[in-house]
Amino acid sequence: MAIRVNRYRSLIVFIFVSVGAVLNVIIFSTDRNLKQNPCSRFFLASVVGSCIALFPGLPTRFSSSFGLDLTVKYDIPCKFYMITLLGSLSFSVLSIALVSIERWLASCIKSRTLLLCSNQTSTRGAYSEINSLCLYLGDLIHLTLYNIAPTRSMLIFGLLSLRNIQQHRRRIANVTIGQIDRNARRSQRQQSTLTILTLIQVCSITMCNSPADTHKSYSSLTEYMYKSP
Repeated sequence: MAIRVNRYRSLIVFIFVSVGAVLNVIIFSTDRNLKQNPCSRFFLASVVGSCIALFPGLPTRFSSSFGLDLTVKYDIPCKFYMITLLGSLSFSVLSIALVSIERWLASCIKSRTLLLCSNQTSTRGAYSEINSLCLYLGDLIHLTLYNIAPTRSMLIFGLLSLRNIQQHRRRIANVTIGQIDRNARRSQRQQSTLTILTLIQVCSITMCNSPADTHKSYSSLTEYMYKSP
């Protein structure tokens, strides 16, 4: 019974998540207004990383219910599967971490800080992620790239972004709605939507990664310690 539930649940999740991932790729790569925003490239990179982790990941669970999982029988497919899965997941989470940093830069008032928030900077950040993933060395790198660094940076820059937003609201409290043109309203609405989307993803990733972070840290610290059976 458990095998059947796992089989059809994996298939249903794969179908729905695949449709959502394809739609996200289409939206972030074709929408002109979103393409002008630097954080859209990070969102697109995160979706691509999730797709790379999704397509080899869930079908493996589905095929394992029929006893056709090659990663269980052979070492080379297993190693390739784990490196691809963990690397793409780390790439996806790091992209969201860079989104939170970009949101903080966009919410800053200083002009020098705003200059860092550009499409050229976002492209450099995306390529630096790919280069860092080539340094994959094991559990320690996975723990740092997938759990510790992204979640901590998301929380820090998320709180800084909220503080900057509150400062902006205090400064424009005396400005009437009629004094703001339509383009400014549309831009503010888009920035608010992207910030809310970032906060939702930061909260969900932090909640999902916290148990794995704790377990991985405990396993690494107590690897050579005697444990009672």
